[in-house]
Amino acid sequence: MIVLPFDLTKGLAAITFQVDTNYMVYIVDPDHVHSDATASLFARLGFKSMTFRSGEELLDQLAHRSIEGCVLSEINLPGISGLELLDKLRTQNASVPFIILTADPEVKLAVTAFHHNVSDYLMKPVVERELTNAVAMALQTLDADDSSMN
Repeated sequence: MIVLPFDLTKGLAAITFQVDTNYMVYIVDPDHVHSDATASLFARLGFKSMTFRSGEELLDQLAHRSIEGCVLSEINLPGISGLELLDKLRTQNASVPFIILTADPEVKLAVTAFHHNVSDYLMKPVVERELTNAVAMALQTLDADDSSMN
């Protein structure tokens, strides 16, 4: 575990906390430019990541493995939607942190996403700090779950 300077600024106070970089960041986005840039951002921060072009691709590649980290997914995917992917993942692992990234400004999608208990809902183009903060907060929930089991 290393300390990363995630800036959760609310007013003038900033909070720095520890995030385990052994977690994987799973990026699901059909736009390879966006997914590659996101993977590069997390690599610079010391995280491992995997990119997928569709929800089915993620499900196929991780069919017999547990998800140890956070999923970042576009809501509008070829094949199953980001929310359908979330539902399928939650049947296997109820606590997987799931963040929606989308360029679609449809308010109904955001409301539906929060009814599916997403960790966060971010609009593209997303500011790097906003994205890293969202992932850090989502991964903190994994650490909290792990410590409550011990």
